[in-house]
Amino acid sequence: RLTCRQVVHAVDRAARALPGNPNCLIRSLTVWTMLAKRGVPGELRFGARREGGRTEAHAWVEIDGRVINDTTDVGARFPVLEPMP
Repeated sequence: RLTCRQVVHAVDRAARALPGNPNCLIRSLTVWTMLAKRGVPGELRFGARREGGRTEAHAWVEIDGRVINDTTDVGARFPVLEPMP
């Protein structure tokens, strides 16, 4: 049984081997799906920011409020987009 860290590592290794180096959304969706299939309730997060006159977006996965496939400050760099009411 793979740990969360091993799942993230496996996805990163596989992504580096693929042409075009899959982006954060594809990597995060893959990690989130693999964890869900193992019964781990991860949360897929999306954030955005304005930088140099353009909008940048980013995706990552959290478990119990902890970032597992990015740096711990990703939410500060890319404020989380909250669901619409």
